[in-house]
Amino acid sequence: MKSSDQPRWFGVDQQDGILSLALNNPPWNVLTTEMLEELEAELKRGSTDDRVRVVLIFGEGRGFCAGSSVQEHLPGKVEVMLPRFRQVLTRLGSFPVPTIAALHGVALGGGLELACAADIVFAAEDTKIGQPEIGLGAMAPAALVFLPQRIGYHRAADLLFSGRQITAGEALTMGLVEFVCSDAELLSEARKYARLIAAHSGPVLREYKRALLQASAHNDRRLQEMEELYLNEIVPQPDYLEGLKAFLEKREPRWQQAGEGEK
Repeated sequence: MKSSDQPRWFGVDQQDGILSLALNNPPWNVLTTEMLEELEAELKRGSTDDRVRVVLIFGEGRGFCAGSSVQEHLPGKVEVMLPRFRQVLTRLGSFPVPTIAALHGVALGGGLELACAADIVFAAEDTKIGQPEIGLGAMAPAALVFLPQRIGYHRAADLLFSGRQITAGEALTMGLVEFVCSDAELLSEARKYARLIAAHSGPVLREYKRALLQASAHNDRRLQEMEELYLNEIVPQPDYLEGLKAFLEKREPRWQQAGEGEK
């Protein structure tokens, strides 16, 4: 059964206990504040629907998600976008039933942070995965919380400090994703797994998820702390604005320390 109030930036479908949310902002599903507002609304609606036993989130087009809009990282906009993104991550991370993310093409920046908020992550073999924020003179607040939990401090440090992209195979070895399959089989395999979960008792699944969240460290406070650090310590840095402008102007950034000590 499809939602009667279909959002602009998402495909929404609910069948057999599975709530499917398809990001639809071609070609790379870059997240905007408007998209995040719609996604939060759908997650809020789904969380109160006892018929939902599992959530599957994936992307239409060429990739899962290339991250949050660089335009909306600019001062004056990032102060609105970042709290909205945190609210989405909190809703997805604390959703009352199991959640699955299915990645293809790219899962970069905010796209990877969104995937990490899910319980189970599938990835197509060709997916490029990474946190490139350091190359913009920026920071990945949610990744600072999620990545150490998923893959440990040192592997998180590698991805965050280098900004390098990894393959789905390397992500599987790290424990960043749980399943890797071919691009052609990605959604069929993810849906097959979703049906496996949805076949179980809805009330028991909800209690199981609540217990798992209770037994694990809660992320809400730490997400807010990282957001505040980002806004208070990173955004005011001259290199932050230079990194964003360089990306938008398609040029190499001229970092503040570049050329220091040179004649």
